[in-house]
Amino acid sequence: MTSPVLLSFIWFLVTLYFNSVLSIEAERQGGNNNPILEDEGFEELGSQIDIFDLPNYMLFALLGATLIRFLPIWPCVKPAMFWMILRRWFFLEGVIFILRGFSVAMTSVPAPSALCTSTATGNVWIEAIYITFGKHHTCADCMFSGHTAAITLLVMMWTHYSRGEELAICFGSRRGVITSNVDAAGDPVGWKIIDLPLWAYAIVSYWIIIVTRFHYSHDGQCWPSA
Repeated sequence: MTSPVLLSFIWFLVTLYFNSVLSIEAERQGGNNNPILEDEGFEELGSQIDIFDLPNYMLFALLGATLIRFLPIWPCVKPAMFWMILRRWFFLEGVIFILRGFSVAMTSVPAPSALCTSTATGNVWIEAIYITFGKHHTCADCMFSGHTAAITLLVMMWTHYSRGEELAICFGSRRGVITSNVDAAGDPVGWKIIDLPLWAYAIVSYWIIIVTRFHYSHDGQCWPSA
């Protein structure tokens, strides 16, 4: 029970449940039946894409790719490194859940899309369990995009751990043009080619989150005029 990985996983589950409870409360305060707020970002960034779950697919695809990327089946990825990355990801995602939970609880808004129908209609504490395990979902907890934060964290972990600690295992001081240089402590001091498609993927994901009406754009114009 004192394993750092196990403790971080328990932290992850507890904060996920906490976030789920506050997401339900935010939705019930904001009201699914209230009119969708005006959002200039919806008009500026393109017509609505009627695939509401597309942001989920983008997040899960990146999560799966990142997991495969750091499995200790590759020459440069040692088991200790894999468990360290997993432990840190669980911990940081938990921090995101805590911040998101408080944020949505204090800033409840109507659902941004008529395509979303909330399935969390029962007892808050029971529904939070269903949400934690992906069985139910909410629609109006939209002032903090957990998908945006999670995608950003995954890209940052991918780009960071593909540099210093890992590259030193396989390449030492002899690195090619695809890999970045590192300083004496093993920290990156330059970009490498793989960073560009990863951040491009993240930017496309952010755009999809808005054009699917998964979240408001929060561009300062989302509140209806008086």
